[in-house]
Amino acid sequence: MSRSFLSTKSNRSSPQLFMRTFPGVLALAISAAAVVTIAHADESAQKASTMRFEDYHFSNPLRKDLQSGAITEAQASSLFYSNPKEFARRYYPKITLPVERKKFRGIWRYYDHSHTSSTQPYDGDASKPVYDGHSGTDFWTSFIDFGKTGESGNYLVNPFPKGADTFVTGIYDGVEDAPNQPVGSSGNHLFLTTYLNKTPEDCARAFPSGSAFKQCVDDIPSWSKMSMRLLHLECGTVMINDVTGYPDNCAPAPSSRIQLPARVSSLQRLARIGYSGDAGLRGTHTHMDMSPRLVAPFKGRYNTGVNESLFFDQSWVERIENFAGGGDPHFRINGSFFPQVVNQASNNYKFTSLTPIKRLWLTEKPNGVSVPAKTIDLLTTAVTSSAPAFSSRVEYDADYRSYTLYSVSFKTKDNLLPQTGEWGVVAEDDRGKLSNSAFINITGEGSFKLSQASVSPSRVSKSDNSNVLFRWNVKSNDKMSRFQRKITRNGQCINPTTGSTTSQCWSDWNVLTTTSSNAPYSYNYSVELAPASAYRNWRTGSYVISIKGEHATRVWSEEKTVNFYLQ
Repeated sequence: MSRSFLSTKSNRSSPQLFMRTFPGVLALAISAAAVVTIAHADESAQKASTMRFEDYHFSNPLRKDLQSGAITEAQASSLFYSNPKEFARRYYPKITLPVERKKFRGIWRYYDHSHTSSTQPYDGDASKPVYDGHSGTDFWTSFIDFGKTGESGNYLVNPFPKGADTFVTGIYDGVEDAPNQPVGSSGNHLFLTTYLNKTPEDCARAFPSGSAFKQCVDDIPSWSKMSMRLLHLECGTVMINDVTGYPDNCAPAPSSRIQLPARVSSLQRLARIGYSGDAGLRGTHTHMDMSPRLVAPFKGRYNTGVNESLFFDQSWVERIENFAGGGDPHFRINGSFFPQVVNQASNNYKFTSLTPIKRLWLTEKPNGVSVPAKTIDLLTTAVTSSAPAFSSRVEYDADYRSYTLYSVSFKTKDNLLPQTGEWGVVAEDDRGKLSNSAFINITGEGSFKLSQASVSPSRVSKSDNSNVLFRWNVKSNDKMSRFQRKITRNGQCINPTTGSTTSQCWSDWNVLTTTSSNAPYSYNYSVELAPASAYRNWRTGSYVISIKGEHATRVWSEEKTVNFYLQ
């Protein structure tokens, strides 16, 4: 159940409507403005420098003005209600993303500023995704990292800067991360509030506990705080003791988990982002809505609630954009940015993007191992039954705005990727621009299987002139480009011809024969380990012989080792 001290109701009232409701307030605001002298440094001027958000420090100008007498509480309240844009410009801190920057993948949906049956993002740009009535901003993160712990996790962070008195004021946990949840449901969420003057800690000093303390916090006026709600969090992770570790049981948060309100530091990890509530499965994101009298942090012609952006770095945030007007991912594989593909010889692949696809670059191997940039193009390395088919078509989003969807399709004759696990891919368009990453999750047994590796005889004398044969069998869904061998003694690599140590461990065995004409291919080998005369140059002792095969994409697959003893 919710433990929030704040209302969850969305505030979408306009400044014009408020003025009609409270006549005469504007005159008070003009009077207040005449009294106020801005003695503090302008927060926006500080932000306008080239500093990073991590170095930005909020000086809390409202508290300074109240303490110095430059403005009274009545004047501050009057300005807040009559001219909220000016109040925000003077007194609100700049915020950053509520997700970690390295995991940010773009805006999933913007706030709908139309207030009608049509839809309108804050600046009128039809390419920005929005749907009718959307009352917040959605920040998309890496779907592939959902549920991961440690540094791989998708974390919700406190987007308020250093110097801001920010508290978690409410949490809700216990909703499973699952599809088909009620439309509009929030899932697991929390409330963040930055206090611009009086704080809960001031209340705690006056009323250490009990109902008087709660009443004191509730009575802190809305004009002296800035609040937001963040939705769709992973169950069991909301403000737990170690958010980077394993989640608690998916159940309502016990009162012992955290004492609210709880002070948090800038960029502190607060939870992991999931897909609880009405979040959809096309991507993990957190929905952020703001209050009071704020609806969206972006500056634009249709966001009448602010004079300047509430973002510290709006231009950077908007450069990361992976979606068209209808919310379609910029780049998908088989209709998803995380498809599961069974490891087999023949598979159908369809890659789609919002720009023409000229290259399909492999960026990451299983277990997060990076592939050097622009070295493996799946369009040229894929072994296909026919040439890849390129196509395009015009699509329309929910508001009948058109965009073009480009695709390339092919059917593999050999498996596209040689190992199980998650493979990262990006598309490059005709202008050289790279898309967002999508991942192919290869499931099932590995496409390359080494078996029955052996050396015969496994023990020989230096005076023995008999041949030593290395035998192995291979079954693969892919034709192999080559095999390589490595010989080591006591962990050091050995040159098979001279017996001396070498820094070049692997050497080619250009012995590619197969008994199969179609996948899966079968390879059977019986190869001389080294010339018999070479053994006389080797030192006696134990050796380890390794063999591995190379796939057409030049990604190494399975490796086998056997032991050999020279006496």
